[in-house]
Amino acid sequence: MTKKEKLIEPWKIFASTWRKITSPGRPTKGEIEIYRKFLQPVLKRKSAQILILGATPELRDLLAPYKNIQVVLVDINLEMILAMIKFMKNKNPNEIWIKADWIKAPLQENYFDAVLGDFVLQNLPANLQSQLLFKIKKILKPHGFFITRHHCYYQGYRQSINLEELFKIFSGWPANLKTANAFWEIGVFCMSRTRSGEHRVIDFWNKIKKYYRGNERYYHPNSHIKKILEVGHQLLPLDKKWFNLTEKDFEKFLGKYFKTIDCECDFNINLPPEYKDWAPIYQLRPKK
Repeated sequence: MTKKEKLIEPWKIFASTWRKITSPGRPTKGEIEIYRKFLQPVLKRKSAQILILGATPELRDLLAPYKNIQVVLVDINLEMILAMIKFMKNKNPNEIWIKADWIKAPLQENYFDAVLGDFVLQNLPANLQSQLLFKIKKILKPHGFFITRHHCYYQGYRQSINLEELFKIFSGWPANLKTANAFWEIGVFCMSRTRSGEHRVIDFWNKIKKYYRGNERYYHPNSHIKKILEVGHQLLPLDKKWFNLTEKDFEKFLGKYFKTIDCECDFNINLPPEYKDWAPIYQLRPKK
């Protein structure tokens, strides 16, 4: 399998299981309203161009009713763009689709009024995150916006957790799809500590595979946890690694390319209380 195929294949599986993804993996209604609020200066214009990185149906639904907006989607998986249509409430026949790597996509500089993303940076290692931010800065108009939801690891007031502590947190939650989504998202993005300034690499599969016996069968002495593991097995690609920074270091990293205009969270998100603010949405403007 080529390097490109290794990148694409896990997300084909992810697209097929999207119906099982709930908050926090998919944006909540409250989070979409934050996107809408941050986009108001653009949505009010007579005409505007907005780029969506990826194929998130909730973001496409948000923009579909605005006839003054030209929506462009860029994703390396055309299958992902097509698969997400069935999860949209508002179809947009005028979307322009570009099958390309986000960084290498042939996009005009100084063209877009806004670029939208949803957990896009964590999919890339540190050097590619920098390249993507530089790319977004170049294709935005001087007063355009980059609006994105991002996982943040809060070093200082939130302690890193190990797997047994994660099991303990969720031991009292109902063993359903929403719980499995919350469990796997926290496990993937909040399982280890990092020294300040370093991107953390999270490989959740290597942490839980001791409980895995193949054919999607898990075992655990606690039947409740066993059920959560079984339900959540197909929610995220197991062979993928994610990269993250602390909140402080992420905002410092953003500051190389963008000025933060605003930042908000939906505190009604389906997560334990200590993680309610883990996915802030940033409204950013390119630095001159």
